[in-house]
Amino acid sequence: METYRDHLNSTFSDEIWGESPGYVLADLPARQLSLDDTETRSLRKNSISKSSSTTWDPLGETYTQIEQTETDYPREAQAGSPRTKTLSGHVWQAVAASVILLLNFVLLFVVAFGLREKGPDGYPAIETSSCDGASRLSQGIHYVINILATILLAASNYYMQRLSSCTRSEIDRAHQRGSWADVGVSSVRNMRFMSWDRIVLWWILVLSSLPIHLLYNSVAFETSGGNLYTTAVVSSSFIASGNRQFVEPDSGDQVDFTNFKNISNSDCIKQYSAAQVEFSGASYLTSGGSVVAVSSDENIPSDVIFAFGSSSQNILWASNFTTSTQNFTSVFNDTNMIEAYNADTQQDITLGLLWVCRDSLDLDTFGVAEIAGCNLKSLESGILPWTINGFPISYCLADEQPMRCSVQFSTTILIVVVVSNLLKVTCMLATIFRIQHRPLITIGDAIASFVASKDDTTSGRCLLSKKDVQSGSYIRLEGTNESNRWKRQRNRWFRSVSWKRWSFLTILVSLTLGVSIYLLALGVYNNTSQSYNTGLNQFGAGNSVSIGQVVSISDEQSPSVIKIVLIANAPQLLVSIAYFQLNAIMTAMLANAEWASFAFKRKPLRLSSPRGQQRSTYWLQLPYRYSIPLLAVMITLHWAISQSIFLVRMALFQDGEQLPDYGFTQLGWTSGALMLSIILGGVLYFTCVSMGVFMRYSPGLPLLGGCSLVISAACHAQPDDKNAELGPVQWGVVGVNEDGTSHCGFGSKDVRLPYEGEICT
Repeated sequence: METYRDHLNSTFSDEIWGESPGYVLADLPARQLSLDDTETRSLRKNSISKSSSTTWDPLGETYTQIEQTETDYPREAQAGSPRTKTLSGHVWQAVAASVILLLNFVLLFVVAFGLREKGPDGYPAIETSSCDGASRLSQGIHYVINILATILLAASNYYMQRLSSCTRSEIDRAHQRGSWADVGVSSVRNMRFMSWDRIVLWWILVLSSLPIHLLYNSVAFETSGGNLYTTAVVSSSFIASGNRQFVEPDSGDQVDFTNFKNISNSDCIKQYSAAQVEFSGASYLTSGGSVVAVSSDENIPSDVIFAFGSSSQNILWASNFTTSTQNFTSVFNDTNMIEAYNADTQQDITLGLLWVCRDSLDLDTFGVAEIAGCNLKSLESGILPWTINGFPISYCLADEQPMRCSVQFSTTILIVVVVSNLLKVTCMLATIFRIQHRPLITIGDAIASFVASKDDTTSGRCLLSKKDVQSGSYIRLEGTNESNRWKRQRNRWFRSVSWKRWSFLTILVSLTLGVSIYLLALGVYNNTSQSYNTGLNQFGAGNSVSIGQVVSISDEQSPSVIKIVLIANAPQLLVSIAYFQLNAIMTAMLANAEWASFAFKRKPLRLSSPRGQQRSTYWLQLPYRYSIPLLAVMITLHWAISQSIFLVRMALFQDGEQLPDYGFTQLGWTSGALMLSIILGGVLYFTCVSMGVFMRYSPGLPLLGGCSLVISAACHAQPDDKNAELGPVQWGVVGVNEDGTSHCGFGSKDVRLPYEGEICT
């Protein structure tokens, strides 16, 4: 035996093929019936047929305007065949997650077995012919990753909402206890009504999202090569004497410049000022190697060389020499910077990377080095003479070393992502095949259920609102005329969302935007205070990156990759949490808009498993005109963040050979991508807030707020309006009670809007 309530719940099951029962729901009496009861086969001889015209819905969907006529074909016969040809929405989500799992597994196989390891770090890599090529490849890979991650997380959110949605029996029990459930939104509140198996699956979906947020974007990362180099200043007589070697002051190694290329001052200044990188306090070249600047001044003895080392100790080295114009001598130091010593003030002065602008060094009384008047463009063009230590430079001899860039992959991170993806797919399949609950997921599901079978706990309260439920007035004022008096109110959209949701979203957005704006301001300050390019434009989004925008996150010389990855992707987690909150707010506001529209339009209900003339939904409450643009913006935002704050790796080379014991892993960011992220995030937030503040609901139905009690109270249909939920319905006054008061509810027949002050029970 199956009760009417049991059968009612079964109509909202989301079978894979949308299977519906073979008997008619509306003709089942409210007593227990056998599945083969002959009463279930009786149909009305005269029911309603529809001739329709298409009308535009402000929510972005079309609906059917009904003209009621009598026909010999009952509405029940239009409920659809036992199996429809269209897969249910939740199945499409599982298919999408499975396809992404397959793609991730293929990528893992290719990375693990198809790519050779580059150098001693053990990371599989794709080498490119140029750093621009590596940058474009990295950007493309990250865009694909963010598309897949966003779709996967959206599918996961879909199932989280499905699992947290209550069945009709669970809602009835909640109402009998004086409580209520959320309908139409993903809800943690509903966990008190959920079975243990659904709670376990829900938490697995939540926890398996963390690796997606924190690791997925760092599966691939760009690696740049940095060349150790030495800069020497020699006289032309030194070159004329046939000397082609000098001792590198840091290591004592011989530097042979026999095969160095002769380049002009302009090219020399451009290359060695733009291609230098300061990384962990030391300076390196992204292209090119050691350079010898040749001076035509014959006052330099042939045995004197000025050499600027570049590796562990960047020092100014001179052989028994002190300039006459600036009294300083070289000192060894461990600051990893070019440093001079002021003999007068006994102060150290740091010059930094600008050996090109050596003669702009200005010593004040405190011995602080100031870069004053170093105009690289004027030096490049020859408008200003190029001198180092007062000696004019004629040309340079430069070591030609190619730029070495690649895109590397972390097999470990990719394995974690694949496992997380597999857990999500497993949970989705378990939900489809093992979890036997039949949830009321959408507002339409709940309306159809309560219209088909009324809930006695809300009888006589057809104007009940979410505010009444939260204040408890629906209990204290039960039966009073004032609480049942209809008022024409146009509430703003934001009132359909709790202040807790708005506050949480605002805190998340403020935190994320605040950190982003701070980093952007820091980058702009550094870019303006340091008027030279560091040559890091191959990292991230390809924009010029200013000095200081690649920084250490700790006192470690080179923090671990995982530590950098977690910090770099922390904004991704914050943005994803903010997205879920924003999605819930948008869902609540738009669900209430759809709810309010039933007071003015007769249209079919939108269900997760539609029957008859009911409409289907694949994105739960968000219409396509909102869900698709929101998804596209979120994909772009996640990609922009991945290009804003990212893992930076540098492999060190000397004379064309990678040094196995040297290299750096650091955190970097770019101002351009940060600006794009701030703009996109700000636009999303303020668009949502603007919708809530400036848009109003049509007067009619009370505010819903996703409350099951409100839906129940508004859905007491007339007894003679059979199967109303299967066709187009409208809310309003549908009849008169025995006491003469009006009765409001959903109906498929004559419905009118209440007038101001009318009592509806």
